[in-house]
Amino acid sequence: MVLAVFCRLAGVAFCLSALLITAASLSHAQTVDETGSEDTEGEVAAPELRLLPPITIGDDDVQPPKRRLVTEKVDPYAAPGLRLGAFTLFPELKVGGVVTSNAQGTAGGASDLALEVTPSFRLESDWVRHKLTMSGDATLERFAKYKDLSSESGSMAAALRLDVRRTTTADLDVKYELQSTGNESSEVPATAIGKRRDHTFSGAAALNRDLGGAELRLKLGAERRLYDDVELSGGGSEDNGDREYTVYTVALRGALARGAMLSPYVEAAYEPRIHDREADRNGIRRDSRGIRLSAGLAIDDDPIWSGEVGASLLYRTYEEGSLEDQWAPGLTASLAWQPTDLTRLEFNTGVSLEETVTASQSATKRWFADVEATHALRENLDLKAGSGFTVEDGSGTSLTTEASLGIDWAVNPYLLLSTVYEASWVDDSSAPNYSEHRLTSSVTLRR
Repeated sequence: MVLAVFCRLAGVAFCLSALLITAASLSHAQTVDETGSEDTEGEVAAPELRLLPPITIGDDDVQPPKRRLVTEKVDPYAAPGLRLGAFTLFPELKVGGVVTSNAQGTAGGASDLALEVTPSFRLESDWVRHKLTMSGDATLERFAKYKDLSSESGSMAAALRLDVRRTTTADLDVKYELQSTGNESSEVPATAIGKRRDHTFSGAAALNRDLGGAELRLKLGAERRLYDDVELSGGGSEDNGDREYTVYTVALRGALARGAMLSPYVEAAYEPRIHDREADRNGIRRDSRGIRLSAGLAIDDDPIWSGEVGASLLYRTYEEGSLEDQWAPGLTASLAWQPTDLTRLEFNTGVSLEETVTASQSATKRWFADVEATHALRENLDLKAGSGFTVEDGSGTSLTTEASLGIDWAVNPYLLLSTVYEASWVDDSSAPNYSEHRLTSSVTLRR
């Protein structure tokens, strides 16, 4: 209101000034004509000044105040990376010492010390249209007393996004994962020497089409799982070739109101599993056909909220007549919430139907949920805390609860010091309960 009145007064003042200037000019011209003192021969006469109409400024004409230009904050302690043409490479080397109260991860397990070495890298493209990212890591864990519990794990992934047309994009993803599974899993014999190595190879291709107010996504993928044999303390080894299988995926997803803060979506997928061997160690055919239905909301209120939350229903039927069909409903979420510039929380939940070789069991139902919070105490000092649980329903019911608390200190862009305390408690209906407490201190060199 005050601004509108001010603008009106400015308009009136402008009109009065124009009238005064025009009147003064006309008076001066009349004086010159009467006296003739300035009407000299050969000089060009001054142009005639016309009275401009008054300018009125209404409420609709008032311009809003200009917004301040917001620039993205640059983290002075972030690793700068290495420029390699159109790519940027971010290599890291993490070395840490571990103290654990239960190295075996079983009831009655003993304490031990371990050394962890984790090299990793991330590669990002700097292309104008398309985008390529690659990442990899490997963790070597070596125990001081129980050397047979030493393990290796790691992953390698690559993702390529292609802008096919203005409203069409294609995504290509490949990934490899290596995990070491010990006696903490009911699928590994208690007499096993060392840990079983599990390999997962996966690849997928997706085509995305923007239809204006909606988006369609068609995805084709395959996942291959391999399991190494395990040596047994009584001699011989456990043959895990009957566990190996390939799962294929055909998924179709539709989302509405693309570009809005809340976008509802629905997704349907067909996922058959084909085992390498016709029957497992118990003579049971494990091949199956699965359907996955999902519905939920995609949230894009950057930087406060981002991610997805929804509900899923899994259904799987088996070729073996003695195996019952399995249903598994659950919540699926992958959300990030940043209420302030200093605090960030990440939520994850999921549900799955895992394979098993137990004779009387079709599958192991698995639900999980976890949350991790990060708070910046200072610009280079982050406090981290997390909690989560996993429920498995198979031959028995198992509940695993986890909690963690740690701190990261970035000394400079090239050096990061970390300390984290982790605790886990396992309550199993078919086996003795146990817990583990682990303290890890590490040094990370970055570039």
